[in-house]
Amino acid sequence: METQQTFVQILLPLNLWDSYTYALPDSLLTKAEIGKRAVVQFGKSRLYTGIITEIHQRKPIDFIPKNIDEILDENPIVFPVQIQFWNWLSSYYISPLGNVLTAALPSGLKLSSESILCFNDAVNYTEIALTDDEFIVAEALSIQREISVNEIKKIINKKNIFLLIKSVLFHKIAFNQEYLKDKYRVKLESVIRLNAQYQDKVALKNLFEVLEKKSPNQLNILMTYLQLRKNNEWVSKSEIAITANQKIGAIDVLIKKNIFDYEKQPISRLKNYFAEEDAIITLSPAQSKAKDSIVHLFTTHETVLFQGVTGSGKTEIYIELIKEALQKEEKVLFLLPEIALTTQIVMRLERFFGNDILVYHSKCNEAERVELWQKVLKGDFKIILGARSAIFMPFQKLGLIIIDEEHDNSYKQIDPDPRYHARDAALYYATFFKAKVILGSATPSTESFYNTKINKYGHVILAERYGESVLPEIELIDMKLAEHQKTVIDSFSKKSIEAIQQTLDDHKQSILFQNRRGYAPYLECHQCAWIPMCKNCDVGMTYHKGINYLICHYCNAKAKVPNTCQACQSSVLKIKGLGTEKVEDELKILFPLANIDRMDLDTTRGKDAHELLFEKLKKHEIDILVGTQMLTKGLDFEHVHLVVVVNADNLIFMPDYKINERAFHSLCQVAGRAGRGKIRGKVLIQTSHPKHPIFNYLLTHDVNSFLEVELLDRQNFSYPPYVRMIKITLKFKQEAKLEEWSQKFVKLLKEKLNITIIGPSKPLIGKIQNLYYRDIILKLKKDKFFVQEKNKLHQIMRTIPYEPMYRNLQFMVQVDV
Repeated sequence: METQQTFVQILLPLNLWDSYTYALPDSLLTKAEIGKRAVVQFGKSRLYTGIITEIHQRKPIDFIPKNIDEILDENPIVFPVQIQFWNWLSSYYISPLGNVLTAALPSGLKLSSESILCFNDAVNYTEIALTDDEFIVAEALSIQREISVNEIKKIINKKNIFLLIKSVLFHKIAFNQEYLKDKYRVKLESVIRLNAQYQDKVALKNLFEVLEKKSPNQLNILMTYLQLRKNNEWVSKSEIAITANQKIGAIDVLIKKNIFDYEKQPISRLKNYFAEEDAIITLSPAQSKAKDSIVHLFTTHETVLFQGVTGSGKTEIYIELIKEALQKEEKVLFLLPEIALTTQIVMRLERFFGNDILVYHSKCNEAERVELWQKVLKGDFKIILGARSAIFMPFQKLGLIIIDEEHDNSYKQIDPDPRYHARDAALYYATFFKAKVILGSATPSTESFYNTKINKYGHVILAERYGESVLPEIELIDMKLAEHQKTVIDSFSKKSIEAIQQTLDDHKQSILFQNRRGYAPYLECHQCAWIPMCKNCDVGMTYHKGINYLICHYCNAKAKVPNTCQACQSSVLKIKGLGTEKVEDELKILFPLANIDRMDLDTTRGKDAHELLFEKLKKHEIDILVGTQMLTKGLDFEHVHLVVVVNADNLIFMPDYKINERAFHSLCQVAGRAGRGKIRGKVLIQTSHPKHPIFNYLLTHDVNSFLEVELLDRQNFSYPPYVRMIKITLKFKQEAKLEEWSQKFVKLLKEKLNITIIGPSKPLIGKIQNLYYRDIILKLKKDKFFVQEKNKLHQIMRTIPYEPMYRNLQFMVQVDV
């Protein structure tokens, strides 16, 4: 009886909607497994590594499938549950499945025939036991320095060379070019061990006697080595030098005498965390009640919204709930909206969980990502703490997901595709494991608050701050009135200046919030009002005084600051508006003796920049910290007494149905940084519109009343959460053609779909990076036809880019805007 041929579905990291069918040769039958990487030819000659998502006997009818070339892994690098999750993400967010794979897998786990291998000078390949083919590749790399995968195929004269490449990478002879994008170099440590001839006790004793007479320093090094080698015969040279208080050169002398053997070993780049044995938490009565309420609600709800005012001690409750999950041998995913938050949270969790924590976010380089991925794969962790991309990690026994600051817009991925919302995706991901989810926030999103109203989520409120701390006093400063009374100096009212000075006199710290980086939003000609615009985008360029350049914050284009107006040749160009750099400058003039620092995208580009700033703030090496939105999230320093919102108006006047919610969240959160100690904090909000409705709720810290009114407005005008909203953005280099095609596309949508369609309309910024934009808004009712209409839209978006008229258009779909 003839055996049926076996086929596999391969998902490739390309902009493709589906997986592709390949034949599985008999020689690879026993190696094939869902979740492993397979090498396949896609197109005429290119080779890629894709993921095996299915193994079956369904022979394709209309084509003859190609064979897969190799299977790279001994064990799967993802589990079936992750593949199911990817399929859901692709379907829900109307995103090609290949793009989801690209986002999910670290670059270090993806190879293609266009990959470049780069020679690693730190490794001496002649000392490694290599096969003939491996040695030939190593020799070629040492001469050429960089070789493409296709070139290696020609050198070796073999078709299947991916296992060979995998071996070369394993031996660290070379590194994938994608690693080098983050300037990655293997981290090697110089280590030594006692030479074999001195392993004998008699020989070692004789050595002691010789060194004692001739070189006490060398004896000290030897004794130090023997003390440090308890767990490993190889000991770090630097560790010995520090412990023995000796120079590295003194150790090198012992190596030359063949007393020590020496080599370089790769070491983990992941940080070590150390738990405190006596670390305990004493919850207040209010905290204990809140924690018990969460546990109780988990018996009836999968998700609980935990609404605790700023400074209420939500993290301590999280820690107690994490402990309970770990006791049940469950894994924990702790999501945060931004990297800036991870520093303080890790410091708190470290005391209790030590090296059970793994931290995963966008500033991990590619080597660290691969190492983290492998640890999660093997289950060598208990808690993953990270930003939105952490949801892609290959979990198995996931029991608890904590989504802190759940309201934060940073959970939404805008570019590149897939444009997912990490909070919502995590809620769905939890269903695969039957994991419980905590959504934590002082200012919940309207969507989560609505879900408590319809009893989809449980709701726990912690309304008091921890210990002796109380919510800060909030005061509005009418800047129009202050201008009229001539009590404004630079960007500050007299009252703000006096409050900052008083805070300095009391040896306390101040935070100043201005949600625009740079020195000033734009320059303007005093004569004709000409503004320097970006050549690539419909936006004025921001002036950065520190580097004396104009920078576009959309395409990063730079331009020299003009000396004269390009329209009327006037030499009077005035700075308009206010950025964090200018606020910092003005403060240095007003408070010359204060230590002032700035926290924005320009000052925190370095990997450890956030940590360094927080450490300075903690040690009170900063008196005044100026910053953008980064300051509003999770900072907890007991000596921060004063918060000044320099210009609240740029938060509340934007054409967006969510603007009131976002402004309220930002102002509540930044206000919550004040008065975390025993003395009540103070918040001053400078605004020219003190009668704006959101301030009524802000002054009384009345979050729920604000959300109730916001929900009523959303219901009256048919906005989420009462409808689902999808935005489709079309981009093209010619505006006239874009307008014509977008009109035709809207006509097509109206013919195919039975939903509300608004647009096409030109967005606030109609051109970015030399591409013109048109937005189309779709409103889908949450009724029995919702899934049907969304599926039809999904099918349109799969096929429309391939139609001749739309082939050159770029489409961007955002679900749940």
